[in-house]
Amino acid sequence: MDVEITRNFCIAVRARGEVDVCNVDEFSLILNGAAKDSQNRCLIVDLSSVTYIDGAGIKEILRIYHMLRSVGGAIAVVPSKIAKRILDIIKAHELPGFVICEDIQTATEVLLSYTGNIQ
Repeated sequence: MDVEITRNFCIAVRARGEVDVCNVDEFSLILNGAAKDSQNRCLIVDLSSVTYIDGAGIKEILRIYHMLRSVGGAIAVVPSKIAKRILDIIKAHELPGFVICEDIQTATEVLLSYTGNIQ
């Protein structure tokens, strides 16, 4: 797994490769740090370049989602095909403040409109 972090309106964490039980601790530290650093209480998790993600990776995204929701925040996920399939199965799109988007720009726009009411 390779991870890149960008900071604009929202912090975006872009993972590449595999996210699984072997590297979920690293993924967790990165997501946790990004969520805590987010002044707007929003986070974009870009999984578009992830070739494999297991339950441990999905569980970590959901943990961060709950952390952000507890302070009125939101999360947007830009999934790869495999990640989208899992998110659809667990019906993540039905969670308030959990947005699935096709790209980073759309994710930023959706979170901007969502969190614009919080500040």
